[in-house]
Amino acid sequence: MSAETGRPQFTQPPVPPPPPLTRQPPLTRQPPLAGQTPLTRRPPALPAADKAGTASSLVAGRDPAVRARGLTKVYGAGEAAVHALRGVDLDIERAKLTAIMGPSGSGKSSLLHVMAALDRPSAGEVLLEGVALAGASARELTGLRRDRLGFVFQEFNLVPTLTAWENITLPLEIGRKARDLEWLDRLVDTLGLRDRLRHRPAQLSGGQCQRVACARALAARPAVVFADEPTGNLDSAAAQQILRFLRQAVDELGQTVVMVTHDPGAAAWADRVVFLADGAVAGERVKPTREDVLTFLAA
Repeated sequence: MSAETGRPQFTQPPVPPPPPLTRQPPLTRQPPLAGQTPLTRRPPALPAADKAGTASSLVAGRDPAVRARGLTKVYGAGEAAVHALRGVDLDIERAKLTAIMGPSGSGKSSLLHVMAALDRPSAGEVLLEGVALAGASARELTGLRRDRLGFVFQEFNLVPTLTAWENITLPLEIGRKARDLEWLDRLVDTLGLRDRLRHRPAQLSGGQCQRVACARALAARPAVVFADEPTGNLDSAAAQQILRFLRQAVDELGQTVVMVTHDPGAAAWADRVVFLADGAVAGERVKPTREDVLTFLAA
């Protein structure tokens, strides 16, 4: 009771201090949701084409990770038409790092977008793990990109309000997939992100943001990781870290990686470099050095 007003006096209970930050977010194994498919099993594949020469005629496990045949991409029409791709044939080997190079306007980003089911070709076909994508609906392609493909972009594309850990696991949350904690721990440690998992993108350097993006791309163990100029916005030291990880992802984790780059030094990390010019394949080099790439580009 207050002596001055005669009214009852209420006191606010003390607010408990926030719990101390741990070295990493608690990784508790969550029970699977109803109808959930664990990561150790692949989601159902898209229906394979029935005609000869397409998915149903390929030997399972022996076909390339990605096969492109006769890919053509035209933007616009008539006199304003731009032919970004002109009948591209290309196989992407499993568990290899393939780099795609070419001058500006050569069609390298268009090729990556079509192979990654981010865009549809004007003509030709793409097969992912032996499955033709031509007849897939928009909903099926969305599920395919979420469950079977990983993406690393030049601009990182992290959600600014989420922590690094939440960004890494976001595709699993959206797809209602169980977390393979052993796999996620391996990614986090390989990328050196253990002490950054509670940080938001604004609290991370560009190199750290791209490492988070790499972990997110591999979180669901995709069939193929597509990287579009992944080192384009990084300094040389951070770029080397990303390239070293992509190389590790292939050699030690068995991933298939397709990387678009304009940097001969970055291309030298690849098992194979495919050169594009005017929307067509102009040549390739296997196990290239930086000098090999420069020599080809200068020819």
